[in-house]
Amino acid sequence: MPFCDDLALRQAEPVRRGVSEKLAQFLRSNRNCDIELGEFAIDENSPLVGETERSIGERFPTIVFVAVRSQTATIPTRPGGSQSFAASDAVTVAGPRSDLEQLYL
Repeated sequence: MPFCDDLALRQAEPVRRGVSEKLAQFLRSNRNCDIELGEFAIDENSPLVGETERSIGERFPTIVFVAVRSQTATIPTRPGGSQSFAASDAVTVAGPRSDLEQLYL
């Protein structure tokens, strides 16, 4: 089942599962299935190295950072606005495909 179809059936579930209210609101506001989930590892030459979630969010306001797992962490965490990204971090994001593609480049 596609992510957005599943989401339409469970609008309130993200809050019950402990997902931040900001993410839950974002997902509810994009019921037209215009969003996708994506995960990528930050390459050592990526312009995202040293950037914070807040600074990237200012350039890509339609993207929500769902989780980040650093190379030394055993479980992913929800990144805070001042958290900076490092090479080899695995980042999970949600947003429109076109914006996610720009972020990956």
